Amino acid sequence: ERLAQYARGAPPLTDPSRAVKFDQLLAVWDESSRRMDTGLAGFPTDALTQPAPGSPTGNPDETVGSLLATIMFHQAYHTGQTAVLRRLIGKAGAIK
Repeated sequence: ERLAQYARGAPPLTDPSRAVKFDQLLAVWDESSRRMDTGLAGFPTDALTQPAPGSPTGNPDETVGSLLATIMFHQAYHTGQTAVLRRLIGKAGAIK
């Protein structure tokens, strides 16, 4: 519920007091990553060819595997954006 203010189409966040603190966002990201890693470690590979429960791209033939590939591409895209933003503020583009 707290993250709803960051949803696509939400009005701009103009009151800094409403923003989630960066260390809290990192903690949520770390927990989300840990849970994803745990889930994928025990994921049966034959499930990758099963139909996905939905498709953010509207693909009627979306499979679990193609959905995971879309999600991974999406995250990599944002990593690239972050690298560009780092360069714009004078920092190295590499994220460590």
